[in-house]
Amino acid sequence: MNDALRGVFASTIAVLQSACRGGDNEWLRMLAVMSKSTKKDVMEFDFSAGNGWDDLSAERAVEMIHHLPHMDHPSWMQ
Repeated sequence: MNDALRGVFASTIAVLQSACRGGDNEWLRMLAVMSKSTKKDVMEFDFSAGNGWDDLSAERAVEMIHHLPHMDHPSWMQ
């Protein structure tokens, strides 16, 4: 599997949420993979309580923003 395809997989909300619940190594590895994605679709994140991001710390949120793949349209975060 090439990096671009891995990146598309890693860019799914379910995969990122699962990595968020894991340890730091898993989280950082998934962010590194996600950053290589060629996905151009808008990514929507809803960080409201109960939407799967309850374990996301402020530090991890910043890390995720820094690793978002380059897109023609910005991601939507709530």
